[in-house]
Amino acid sequence: MLGLKSVPPLISKTSKPQTWHIPSRLEGINPRAVTKLVIQKSKPKQTGEPYKKKRKVSGVRSTVYKPFEQPLQDIDLPGILAQTFSEIEPNPGFLRIWPDKEEEQVLVQSAYGEVPKGCVISYQQPLNAKKEPSIQLPGFEFPKLSYCHTVLGEREHLFFSALTVTHNQSVEFEVETREQSMTNAWHSLRKFRLTASNFKNICSRRKDFDTLSKRLLKGKFIQTAAMKYGIQNEDVAAKLYTKKFARETHKVGFLINPSVPHLGCSPDRRVHDNSEAQPWGLLEILKDLKET
Repeated sequence: MLGLKSVPPLISKTSKPQTWHIPSRLEGINPRAVTKLVIQKSKPKQTGEPYKKKRKVSGVRSTVYKPFEQPLQDIDLPGILAQTFSEIEPNPGFLRIWPDKEEEQVLVQSAYGEVPKGCVISYQQPLNAKKEPSIQLPGFEFPKLSYCHTVLGEREHLFFSALTVTHNQSVEFEVETREQSMTNAWHSLRKFRLTASNFKNICSRRKDFDTLSKRLLKGKFIQTAAMKYGIQNEDVAAKLYTKKFARETHKVGFLINPSVPHLGCSPDRRVHDNSEAQPWGLLEILKDLKET
């Protein structure tokens, strides 16, 4: 009836994030900028108390404003203040991160226009770019691959069969997980499949295979300093690549080849170049902390 060839893995209630503490959008509560928030003291209505309309000016609200007319990017702060700060003994600590004259200043959008990245006026705005829309891209052409056949037990056969996906499902999963580690589906699809991050542990293993398999099945997501640095700067690196080579880049989700459903991968970007015979390619961004 459902078209399933095997019993799907059970999803317990505790494996899903609880949502009871999240207020309904019907109540008018939704995410907004800090400058637009109004904090009021909770005061329950007493029985028989006459209705009293709340004043709009009541409560605590942000008073951040732009006290000058000249755009911040037109003010040469490094040129004005650098000489003054350098003459102070001992030198202020923030001179170590003071931008060089030849360094191009990065600007971000704020409620008051473009301001330097890190400026306190832009604190209510995200420093990262907005999420890319899920546009329709040509589907991936998965090669027909084969693997060494072996006789599996009943439990192993059911487990392996539960990983099976169709081509249409693979395409849907890729679109759904383009934000990669920021989506729950990416973690769920990756949990029971072999990826590049655990291939070295598998290929170099010489004993204690049961211990390794148990650790892999737990699916614990470990984030190292290099991984965290890569996630934070991946968008910046992709934009630099686009600017330097004039090639379009698009986010890629979790890829599963239907012929080998136990394998999976998450490329950093998909690249498009009309000047090439094969216009579509992949971009892998290296995450190195040595020069930072």
